Amino acid sequence: MSQREIWTKATDLEKAIIEAGVDPDVVEELFDEFEEELRSLLEEVEQELEEVESSEDSELGDGEDQ
Repeated sequence: MSQREIWTKATDLEKAIIEAGVDPDVVEELFDEFEEELRSLLEEVEQELEEVESSEDSELGDGEDQ
């Protein structure tokens, strides 16, 4: 998706929020909270992936020593 398409969609979303009578500041706060939660989940997934990769490396290493 191009930057122009993203900007158009964001502008359309902002217009819809205002037309619906929702306070844009409230929406921004909710998006910020959502972004924080997503970042936290991403960190957890990355950490678990590192643990799995480390475990797999250890298992492969153990097999080579025998």
